[in-house]
Amino acid sequence: MKRPLSAFLALSLAFSLAAPVSAAGDDTLDRYELAKLTVELCGLAGQLPAAGAKPSAFTDVPEDCPCKAPANLLSELGLMEGDGSGAFRAAVPTTQADAITVMLRWAGLTEDQIGAYGSYDSAQLMSS
Repeated sequence: MKRPLSAFLALSLAFSLAAPVSAAGDDTLDRYELAKLTVELCGLAGQLPAAGAKPSAFTDVPEDCPCKAPANLLSELGLMEGDGSGAFRAAVPTTQADAITVMLRWAGLTEDQIGAYGSYDSAQLMSS
């Protein structure tokens, strides 16, 4: 239990410090940025080449998109998922609840233990 708790606390701190920095210069991370950050902070970068060599798991992620490898990898590991329609929605802004849900999944908690915080509202994603 110490490892997941320590990892959760370390990732919480890292995400809270990194959250204000995004590629767009605003104070939110989009789903692609969250995926990249998760791969880096969870030490999963070594698995990116294999994930990137597979066909895109999402209908809106082209084969040449830089977000394909992290999206595929985190989907395979069950850390991030699409919107329910087969799309990843890489440009959709994330919330703190999204980041926490990813961390809790990485720490090994089940969806029942996490609750509904990580559930994406398909209508909201579709409008973005």
